[in-house]
Amino acid sequence: MDLTIVGVGCKKCDQLESLTRQALADLGIADTPIHRVQDTNDIADMGVLLTPVLVANGMMVTMGRVPTLGQLVGMLGAVIERTEPHAG
Repeated sequence: MDLTIVGVGCKKCDQLESLTRQALADLGIADTPIHRVQDTNDIADMGVLLTPVLVANGMMVTMGRVPTLGQLVGMLGAVIERTEPHAG
């Protein structure tokens, strides 16, 4: 899985990363790397209007809020089912 957190490094961005790591552990893929995009020009080029953003396998999963752990597990599980050839 390819994961990216987009945001300038605010508290909510850090919370999103922490919860995403917990969700990955719950899904049994704790070793998945999480990339960060923090440059404001790169963020604008991505068309992001509100941060933080979580992008999973090229799909914007959440924008402008920090979901709960349960929501993240569900969101990432759905992305895996849709995009990973060996899933399901």
